[in-house]
Amino acid sequence: MKPKKLKTDIVSVRFLPREKEKLAQQAAQQNITLSGLVRLNALAQSNNSRIKFVPEVNRKLYFELGKIAEKLQDKEANKDSLNSLYLLLNEVRKELMGIKQPPTQETNK
Repeated sequence: MKPKKLKTDIVSVRFLPREKEKLAQQAAQQNITLSGLVRLNALAQSNNSRIKFVPEVNRKLYFELGKIAEKLQDKEANKDSLNSLYLLLNEVRKELMGIKQPPTQETNK
């Protein structure tokens, strides 16, 4: 069994009531405590990375757009314009999820 790490140090931070409410809503959406949210974001910032929350609507839309993209790949007519549309659709899907990828030659056509 792993020994439990005790959190013994306290850092006080003051927020406006509306800021605290916004943080509490974000914590609830991510199913973590308010302290956990602040801790994760503060530590992520110090590591030059950012923990990104992807809203549920974006996740659902990502998968629905994926179904459309699959259907576009099945079409035979006007292959070039359909392929261009397919690539654009996949770029939108990645943007919805916060996925950053370097541009490829195919996406720069």
